[in-house]
Amino acid sequence: ALMIVGCRPYYQCEFERCWDSPDQKFSLAAFLSITVLALFGLGYPLTLFFLLRYRKSTLETTFRSEEYGDKYVVGDLVRREEWHRFAKTDASALAGQYRDLDYKWLYYPPLMVLLKVLPLLPAVLMEPRTFDQRLGCAV
Repeated sequence: ALMIVGCRPYYQCEFERCWDSPDQKFSLAAFLSITVLALFGLGYPLTLFFLLRYRKSTLETTFRSEEYGDKYVVGDLVRREEWHRFAKTDASALAGQYRDLDYKWLYYPPLMVLLKVLPLLPAVLMEPRTFDQRLGCAV
C-alpha cells in the first residue's frame, strides 16, 4: 500500500505515470491503498490504544477498590506478582496483548505496531537515491 501511494518507479513498475496522469486502475489502487493505510496503519493502533486505556482504567478501579484492601496495590504501584497472576488468569480478548508485560507497559503493543511501519516511510515516500532518503532510513 505504501509503495502504491508513494509511487516510485524504482519500486513500483505497475503504474508508470502514477500521480502525474492517473488512470482508472491507478486511482482505484491508490484509493484502496489509502484506505488500508488509514485502517491498519492508524486505525488499528489507535483503537488498540483506546481499548487498552479503558482496560487500564477499569483495572485501576478494581485494583484500588476497598474490597481488595492493599492486596494489589503498594503505595501508588500495582504489585508485580499480583499483576502477573491476574494477567495469566485473564480470559478476555485483550489479554494476549498484555499478558507478558508489566502493568506500567500496558500501552506498549500499539506503539510497537506503529514502530513497525515507521522504518518503511523514508524508503518509500522520499525521493529515491538521495541523501535525505538514506538519512531517513538510517534514523
